[in-house]
Amino acid sequence: MLNNCFYCTTIFLNEGIYYLDYNTEINGILITKPVNLIGINSRTLTKLNEDSTKYAITINSSNVRISNFKIDGSENFLFRDAIHFEENGGENIVIDNIEITRITRRGISFFGKNTNNCLVENCRFSYIKEQVNLLLK
Repeated sequence: MLNNCFYCTTIFLNEGIYYLDYNTEINGILITKPVNLIGINSRTLTKLNEDSTKYAITINSSNVRISNFKIDGSENFLFRDAIHFEENGGENIVIDNIEITRITRRGISFFGKNTNNCLVENCRFSYIKEQVNLLLK
């Protein structure tokens, strides 16, 4: 879906549950271009099968907005991190109104050396099993 999007596309996730399963890459949703990923009403990203996925969402672009949905690693904590920034980082990132629950290591991990002007607001974290809600490196 994201590979076919135009520059700065807005994708709306309608009400429902979205399963990141064997049809999704090992790193879940990979964002490599400017995009707005916006949830409408009750929407959840989760896992159906038992194999672990590193990240529900990986950001490797600038000008990205992610808002209004839930990332749930299920009762087996199948996501290592909910949202992960790659080494290249990104600028002008907004993560807003995201509920992150049942994650193995980190809610949101910022690893990018060139990560600038990022806003995380109105996010809720619960049941982060091993480490922290936010990691800034």
